Amino acid sequence: ADSAAAIKGIESRLDKLESRDATHKTVRHAAPHKTARKAPRRATRHAAAPRWILRAALPGQAWVATSATSRDLHHLRVGDTLEGIGRVTAIEASGNGWIVRGTAGEIR
Repeated sequence: ADSAAAIKGIESRLDKLESRDATHKTVRHAAPHKTARKAPRRATRHAAAPRWILRAALPGQAWVATSATSRDLHHLRVGDTLEGIGRVTAIEASGNGWIVRGTAGEIR
């Protein structure tokens, strides 16, 4: 008899909870609120400039690529800007081949 009364009490409480959940159903199933978190600060690290390879040159112009086999050639003239060497200041022949000189580096 005690267990029957206990079950009846549990069923009653369960009915009350279910009816309360039915009225708050949209809240219960709503997507959880996400707050934006800032990424932890890391030391600023600059991406490495591409390493250019001189593929061909003529007086005043040159063709460079990021690999010896790349078909993606960049045509340069004096005054052009190229990442890694800056503004091209000269394209000239030297004793060992051609050099593309820039304000921040050179390509041989």
